[in-house]
Amino acid sequence: MSTINILWTTESADTALLFINEYAEGAVSYEWWDKVRVILWGGSIRLIQNNSFVQVNIMRLVHKGVEVVASKNCADTVGATELLESLEVEVKYMGKELTEIMKDKNQKLITV
Repeated sequence: MSTINILWTTESADTALLFINEYAEGAVSYEWWDKVRVILWGGSIRLIQNNSFVQVNIMRLVHKGVEVVASKNCADTVGATELLESLEVEVKYMGKELTEIMKDKNQKLITV
């Protein structure tokens, strides 16, 4: 099973709209990968917290089949856990899982 993981750490709205949304949606729609996962970490969580347009796009990705998960530590730190869960984002501790992703030869990781 081929999996692409997109580790999104930037607070840039341009990155959200011109890369995250476009690539993740295309990867699911055209079946470039068996599984597409976006991992929210750091600045991306703040952007989502403060930008309703990005929030809508996150929900759209989830509904199209993109798995969206967020670092619980980051979400808790900025007070965004409830918001993310309301957007159907899975919020969990990600440190160990991210390490496993990086070690797994069957998974790819892009960091933006």
